[in-house]
Formats: sequence, C-alpha cells, structure tokens
Amino acid sequence: MLVVSGETDFRGYVVECLRDRADLRVLEAATVASAVALSAQYSPSLLIVDEPERAVVAILSQVRTIVIVDDVPHGERTTGPRLLARPFTAEGLLAEVDQLLT
Repeated sequence: MLVVSGETDFRGYVVECLRDRADLRVLEAATVASAVALSAQYSPSLLIVDEPERAVVAILSQVRTIVIVDDVPHGERTTGPRLLARPFTAEGLLAEVDQLLT
C-alpha cells in the first residue's frame, strides 16, 4: 500500500490508522514523482492519496485508489477512485481499505 501526500502529518495519521493491519506493508511518498518511483519498485495493491496529489491517480490508473477529499459529491460513482471525506476515522478508512482489497 502506498500513501501519497505532501503533508507529513497526514501521512503519519493514515499510517497510524492502518497500524493494526499487520498484513499490510505501508510505504509513504511526499510527491507524485516519488509515488511513481515507489510504485515501479514495489507494485502497491492500493493507493491512499490526499487530494492535492490526485494527479498520481491518472499516472497509476491500474492501482485501486482511495482519494481523501474535503467533500464527496452527491450521486453514485461507479468508476474511478473511491472518495473518502475528511474528517475520517481509522474505522472508516479501514472499511474502505477492506472493501478494495477483498
């Protein structure tokens, strides 16, 4: 799993939310460029992306993705990344991760 955000505190919070999932290897990237490089090296099964780094979703389109956004638009989304609104809880994030990984 790869967490992409320019904010150190955000990456740390996401990693903390995922700490109880010992089956997940979590990598962190601060930039789109470093996310692409890590993805080429480790082939993550899931991306968790902060909205400002959303450009990585198009580049790594084959990887399942959760994008953390300020607001989830109304209506059903059937394609593209999953959107998770801020503020979110560890339980909410883990539920999204579980749905995408199973």
